[in-house]
Amino acid sequence: MVEERKIHSLWFAPTSSWSRESKLPKRRTYKLWEEGEVPSLVIEVTSNSTRREDTRDKKDLYERLGVKELILYDPLGERRG
Repeated sequence: MVEERKIHSLWFAPTSSWSRESKLPKRRTYKLWEEGEVPSLVIEVTSNSTRREDTRDKKDLYERLGVKELILYDPLGERRG
């Protein structure tokens, strides 16, 4: 059974680029069953077409999993109001 926890914060990131040198293996996805632990931070790429799913369904799922921080990154700056 999954223990429910509230996400501490939800951020909308403005258009920007992030870069960081890392010795971790490069991968496109985080597979919970391979990593063996829930990430404390999730960065979700969002847009007008995915906003409802990102702010409701996925947010609820991440809360149930125990993710502490969720950042919604909107690379096209489509966020309304």
